[in-house]
Amino acid sequence: MRGAKRAVQPCCTIDLQRRSAPKAGEPNVHVICKQALSRAIQLCVDIGAHMVAGMEVPPPCSMGQTFDILEQAGVLSTPLASRLRKAVGFRTLAVHNDDAINWHIVFNIAHHHLADFTSFAKVVITRLDAS
Repeated sequence: MRGAKRAVQPCCTIDLQRRSAPKAGEPNVHVICKQALSRAIQLCVDIGAHMVAGMEVPPPCSMGQTFDILEQAGVLSTPLASRLRKAVGFRTLAVHNDDAINWHIVFNIAHHHLADFTSFAKVVITRLDAS
């Protein structure tokens, strides 16, 4: 059928109303999104900690404090540092207390806050280019 529009299902949608387990062979989108977000957050923390290690400041006592230090050093804007600290809180919950995950929050992060990772990457690239 030429010219016919076909419905395209986005690959990153999350069915928040679903209460049953996925069928055999069907990916569990909830788990995939939670793991991908957790990994992205952990990578930001690791890269941020590496950046802090190159500064003449005490090491962070927590993952969230990594972004505090980068904010205080003028590396990150206050809004971005705040959002990354909140992301660390989500990651901690996702990794250590999976039953307490609010899937509406996962959906919100996946649909409205992925740009935070891009913004952080741009800051890192700018710092690398400057050095």
